[in-house]
Amino acid sequence: MQQGIQRTLSQLVKDTKLPRSTVYLDVQHLIRGGVVKTIRLSPRKVQYRLASRAELEAVFAKTAEGIESLVLKGASTKPLLVFTDSYVLPEQYLAPLRSKYSIKTYETSPNFLDAELFELRSRGAQVVVSFDGPGIHDTYLTSQPQLEHIVVPTMVYNNVDLGACVRHGVEIHKFNYETQFYAKHTKTEYIVSAILSMLRPIHVANAAVKSGKFSFRDHLGEELYGKKVGIIGIANPSEITAILTMLGCEVFIAKPKRKNSKPDDYGVVKFQTEEDVYDYVDIFIVDTDVEEHYNLEALLKRDSKPKHIIILTPVVKFSADTMRQLILSKKVKGLILDALPNMFETRIFDKDPQQALRQIVNFPNVILTPELSFLTHQSLARSYQYTFDMLYNLKI
Repeated sequence: MQQGIQRTLSQLVKDTKLPRSTVYLDVQHLIRGGVVKTIRLSPRKVQYRLASRAELEAVFAKTAEGIESLVLKGASTKPLLVFTDSYVLPEQYLAPLRSKYSIKTYETSPNFLDAELFELRSRGAQVVVSFDGPGIHDTYLTSQPQLEHIVVPTMVYNNVDLGACVRHGVEIHKFNYETQFYAKHTKTEYIVSAILSMLRPIHVANAAVKSGKFSFRDHLGEELYGKKVGIIGIANPSEITAILTMLGCEVFIAKPKRKNSKPDDYGVVKFQTEEDVYDYVDIFIVDTDVEEHYNLEALLKRDSKPKHIIILTPVVKFSADTMRQLILSKKVKGLILDALPNMFETRIFDKDPQQALRQIVNFPNVILTPELSFLTHQSLARSYQYTFDMLYNLKI
């Protein structure tokens, strides 16, 4: 390796004027690629040696591109494909794609990116894979004039401004009708698990027994048999109606958005209005196929029977104070959020949620899960295959 320049992480942050986390992640990427070597001066002090002064100066001259720009310049004439977050295809899928693309990945990425890091990692890419990144809108697209394709390996466009993509000539690709069932069974199983977690919370009893504070009176559950379950925003025909019916439930479904939907396809005799579904049921589920900024507030304020609520989508809106009052008055007997509503401007993984969110999440009958309704080993494997097919067949 040529004689180069040594810098500590703090020095690199100062010189590049980039966030410390961004510099650290990019340096680790370059270490794996052999562009940067680590020199440990003491147990607590590390320096990084770059290959040459010219390369280091190139970084400082292009601070907006960051340290990672070193591995992009002149590396290949192939279009650059960037997996911007922790969603990365396994090597068995990446290997055949390398004949078509130069590929850059961030396996150790944070679960969710902020807008600055998302923009930085997209620099120079003709194709970007964004599993759950920040909003794709005019500001982002203006900063990426070279971008041609964005692959979103999910079923929904919640974070994509389609109009902006058309204006900038960027094509968006997601799972189509045939592949959208990659998580069909997974979500059905999650819904059943969520219902049982509220009615028969064995995890709570387990914690009580292990702490030596168990009392039968404190852990009386409710039977699922005979419960009325309602779903709005049902995404596609699924086996959820058959499973819940088999368990002794009566299922009510609000008319889906999909054109030409027939009640028989969803296992019911007829569709109901959203108001009737909410008023009549014991367990109310908001599935993923509702309009952006869907306002749940009007339903929550209806004078209806006490119920458990499960929310699977981040696009709903409601007042945190309204939900808090419903929980305190036992009109909402239990709440499960698999995705925090966008109005909170925070994510499940944030360590310091907003005060409004704390009003809800600190109740013992409120359960949070980090968007797990679609995620199992099997569904992720199907997702990888569909994403590979999109990238392999992309015309670029």
